[in-house]
Amino acid sequence: MLSAKGKVTECRQTIGKLLKAKTDPDFQVSLRHGASQNAINAGNLEEASRLLREIESILPETSHETEHRLRWYHQKSFLKLRARKYDMGLLWVQEAIPLIETVAPGCITGWLLVNHAWFLTEIAAGQDDEEDRRFLIKKAETDYQHAIEHAEREDPKQMLHFQSRLPQFAKIGLALMYLGCRESCDNSRLGIISKDVSLEDIRKAKNVIASLDKEGMLCNISKFLLKVVKSCLLYRQGSYQQAYDLALEARDFATKHSFGGFANFANSIVNYLQDYV
Repeated sequence: MLSAKGKVTECRQTIGKLLKAKTDPDFQVSLRHGASQNAINAGNLEEASRLLREIESILPETSHETEHRLRWYHQKSFLKLRARKYDMGLLWVQEAIPLIETVAPGCITGWLLVNHAWFLTEIAAGQDDEEDRRFLIKKAETDYQHAIEHAEREDPKQMLHFQSRLPQFAKIGLALMYLGCRESCDNSRLGIISKDVSLEDIRKAKNVIASLDKEGMLCNISKFLLKVVKSCLLYRQGSYQQAYDLALEARDFATKHSFGGFANFANSIVNYLQDYV
């Protein structure tokens, strides 16, 4: 939770102390998962990769190996998303699918569905065939919707923060998808999937954004991503200066909260929009 709030350094220090105090394999794995997610949020992918290797070696010693391994697959694939290795990331998610079917739906399974949707969206962006692109986007939309359903089926006493955060991420993914934009991009593009976005898709994106605004209580990562979504909406509406200003705001927000990878993402949007203002 500290990491999602942007308290990356405090999170790292807290986990470091707990790792020395907790020797139980399940605790060790859970703490390293937290440390790995924190490293990804900070943009330190090498550290996250190292932690995931450590987790993999401890997994057989845990009492809840299946649940821990599903979370490991989630973070492994999320790491590949941040590294822009989409084909490999998709393979890691697909490797987890047989395990997903052995446990009750909940946040752990929902996160993997979100990752799967992100990868499908990224792969769709590279398709020249419009029919193939729409097929992938439709499957991604279904994954996002199922992820929200999985979060709703989580035990009310378990993973309280994820029960709200997971639907936020899924909705953000849906909005970006409806706007024809991707969750990551490079310096030359705003991660555009499609140059033309229908009025119906823009309406859907607006509805998702309104839903997120109404919810409130967003974690700082969700707040950042919502700024990005709104910037993309303004771009699609031709309000380039406002889109640019909001992208700058998102970049500054990510920098302030030590979200290194997200700051780079926002900066690529800023660079893209500079040509429009």
